[in-house]
Amino acid sequence: MLIAKGKRKDGKGSACRYDQPRTPYQRVLESGALSEGETAALKARREKLTGIELLHRIVKRLRRIMRRQEEYARSKREHDRLSIEAVLPGSPLRGAPAGTPVQDGLERGRIHLGRRPPRRQPELRSGVQYLKKQKPPHCLTGALSI
Repeated sequence: MLIAKGKRKDGKGSACRYDQPRTPYQRVLESGALSEGETAALKARREKLTGIELLHRIVKRLRRIMRRQEEYARSKREHDRLSIEAVLPGSPLRGAPAGTPVQDGLERGRIHLGRRPPRRQPELRSGVQYLKKQKPPHCLTGALSI
C-alpha cells in the first residue's frame, strides 16, 4: 500500500514510499485484536500446515467443482435429448398435457412443440420516405409554425 508520496529532490517527478507486503495472518497478529490464547492457537494451526497439505486440499476442492460441473452438463444434455424427442412425431411426449381429458378439444399428437419461425423485422425506411412518415415529437403537437 502507498504510505507517502512527495516530490523528488531533483524536482523531476515524484517519489513514492510503499508499505512492506504482509499476509492477512501477519496483519491479524500485528493488530493486537486477538487474545493471547487465540494468538497461540492461530500460531499452532499455522505451524501444522504444510505446502503439500494445502495443495492436496486445493486439488480435492477443484475435483469436487469439476465433478459438479460435469453433473450439470450431463443433466443439461439429458434435458436437451428429451426436448428433441418431444418434437419427433409419434412421441408419447406430444400428447395432451398431463391431467387433461381428450374430450376438452385437445387431440393427442396435435400439440406443436417445434421451434417457432423467426419474427420478421419491419423494414427500415431511409431518406425522405422515412422523414415524410415520421410524426412530430409530442412536445410540438400543439405548436404553430411561425
